[in-house]
Amino acid sequence: MKYGYVRISADGQSVKVQTCQLAKIGCKKVFRTVHVSGTRTDRAHLCPLTEVLQPDDVLTVTRLDRLACSTRDPMNTLAAITECKAGFRP
Repeated sequence: MKYGYVRISADGQSVKVQTCQLAKIGCKKVFRTVHVSGTRTDRAHLCPLTEVLQPDDVLTVTRLDRLACSTRDPMNTLAAITECKAGFRP
């Protein structure tokens, strides 16, 4: 199954734009984190998303910076995805 992840960290950004982009590429379910900085690692919707991933599922984001702003956090997230035997697509 394809999952999408949307993060909106500032006013003026649109959940709808990212959600529509993910729907167009076939994401069946989209998790959202709104008005949370990418530097925070305790995002409420990202942790449950990595817990539902099954082998051969794919997590997709519209841009890599939507996953996180730091270097370490996306590496940890990608490691969690890999442990599930799922994939990732920016």
